[in-house]
Amino acid sequence: MIIETGGMSAGYARIGQNDDEGHAFGLQDYKLICPDFHQYYFYSEERLNNILDCASRAQFLIVSESVTLWNGSGLEWLPPYSDRKTMIETWNSYVNKVEKALSENFSCRQIDQSGARVCKNLNVESDLPSIELYQ
Repeated sequence: MIIETGGMSAGYARIGQNDDEGHAFGLQDYKLICPDFHQYYFYSEERLNNILDCASRAQFLIVSESVTLWNGSGLEWLPPYSDRKTMIETWNSYVNKVEKALSENFSCRQIDQSGARVCKNLNVESDLPSIELYQ
C-alpha cells in the first residue's frame, strides 16, 4: 500500500496492535512522527492518551483492524493478579476515543477487507493532495 502525496514529504502515525506485516513497507519517504506505533491492552490510560495525542497531529494515520472493542479474551498468559477489568475498560475507552477523533478530524479510506484504514488529517495545514491509495 502506498499513500500518494505528489512527491511531497508527509508525516504519519499508526494506531493498532502489532498485527500487520510491516506497516512501513513503501513509506520510506515518509516520517513516522510518533514513537509508539503499536498499542496493547495492558498499556495505561495515560500512555494510550499520549499516543492518540501524538497521532492526532499526523498528516496521515494508518489504523489497524485491531482497533476494536475488546471483551477480555485471548490473554491467558497474563499473571493472575492482572486487573483485566481495568485493562478492558481502558482499552475500550481508547478505541472509542480513536473512533471519535477519526470521525471528527480525519477522512479515512478502508484499504483492504480486514478493516484497516488510511486516514488524512483534515486539520493539518498542508498542500498535500487527497488520499490516493495503490496496492
